[in-house]
Amino acid sequence: MILVILSLNSTLLSAQKEVESKNLKTSFNQQKDSVVYNDLGFFKKYKNSISFYNNKLEMSFSASHVVQGLANSNTLPDIQLQAEAEFVYKLKPRFDIYAIGKYLSNPINNQGTSQTYMNPLFEQSELGLGIKTEIHDIKLDLGPKLILDSQNLNKGNSFRMSTKLLKKF
Repeated sequence: MILVILSLNSTLLSAQKEVESKNLKTSFNQQKDSVVYNDLGFFKKYKNSISFYNNKLEMSFSASHVVQGLANSNTLPDIQLQAEAEFVYKLKPRFDIYAIGKYLSNPINNQGTSQTYMNPLFEQSELGLGIKTEIHDIKLDLGPKLILDSQNLNKGNSFRMSTKLLKKF
């Protein structure tokens, strides 16, 4: 079986329920992220999150079902489970610092062998810190990330500096 990817496509679907108490707000969020990399592969993430936040601090805990694969692979896309925790502290209205931790299981199909193993373009187990800011229509996300080898946590970990620069059109 050969998977052919025709165009770059990014979609986001979400539903959210919010509850407010005296000093702490709670929200439950469901969303689907879908990213296609031309001639390389894709991933779809079906994410359920619960968040607790106030004016300065947000804590978010998520569980996801991830489907990802390579374009020229002759095997079915990987089906994996993911757990994620993220902590965001707002220093100023448009300037945040954050810490994130993700764990991605081995595929529950394909005999537990991943097609996208240790590839930073796809969903991976990782630990990271960073800063986020938004100036007019430009978003910047910068920080170190450690991609974890979930099969062997003592070897094969990959450190990288992650940079995202987004411009709204």
